[in-house]
Amino acid sequence: MFGFRTHGAWAAALVGLTASILVAGPVVIDSDTAVGPDDRTFDGLDIVVRGATLTIDGTHAFASLTLERNGSNQPGILRHTAAFSARGVNGTVLDVSGDVLVQGADRALVGSRIDLDGRGYPGTMGPGAGGNSSNGSWGSGGGGHGGAGGNGAGGFATPGGGTYGSVTMPDEFGSGAGSYLGNASAAGGGAIRLIVGGTLTVDGTITAGGAALSSTAGAGGSIWIDAATVAGTGIMRANGANGQNGSWGGGGGGRIAVIANTLTFDGDLTACGGSGARGGAGTIYRNIGGVRTVIVDNCGNVGENTEF
Repeated sequence: MFGFRTHGAWAAALVGLTASILVAGPVVIDSDTAVGPDDRTFDGLDIVVRGATLTIDGTHAFASLTLERNGSNQPGILRHTAAFSARGVNGTVLDVSGDVLVQGADRALVGSRIDLDGRGYPGTMGPGAGGNSSNGSWGSGGGGHGGAGGNGAGGFATPGGGTYGSVTMPDEFGSGAGSYLGNASAAGGGAIRLIVGGTLTVDGTITAGGAALSSTAGAGGSIWIDAATVAGTGIMRANGANGQNGSWGGGGGGRIAVIANTLTFDGDLTACGGSGARGGAGTIYRNIGGVRTVIVDNCGNVGENTEF
């Protein structure tokens, strides 16, 4: 082991008494950057995403991760490529040995975020894709995932998509909405797994919501967290998107799992179905110090079914 406490620890003939040690600091990503599943450039390092977007696909390991604003108050954003799936991974898996910070908003400033909205299955795709409407008298069905998608209403109901995926280990994309008269329709939410050896602090937002497009609504995706401690006062959500009105099926809620030794997070945690013809609630699984609970809450609204 090397000791550098005093000048007497140095071999002067080799190093010199005025030499200094350069200690590597964090890697700051301050311009939009894409990292593919086989790109190990940042693995093992302390990463700061400052006022830029990091698009990262597949499984990666960091020493720590911070998403923060830059001097112009632009937020740090992390996301994955829309519908990325390879080698058994949907979206992104990040294994962080230290801490993760998602910086929050300050007064009128925008908070940093992990933003997977609309990055799941494309419109009409996925195990819970909403039903298509071929008649101008009624809307299409919402995408399903943790909760069923809402049914499109009209002369004949267009079915919303069904439920699928794991309550305790959610790693599926949200499904897309059905199409209306063959037009493009909304995508479901993406998927992320965060394995954090230290503290995950969410003062900003982690969102895997469904997208809305041309009146149609996708389902929420997946957020799977396994950390020593989860803290913060921000937002974690996997909500279905809203249909245009009661003739259009809202997206079903997604799935969230929070597994931690300690939970002090005091922000919003939701997996609700979208409005219109209301989608069903998704699921929120919590395992805190071995105490397990499942929450099914549609933000106070009656919607489609939630199945286990």
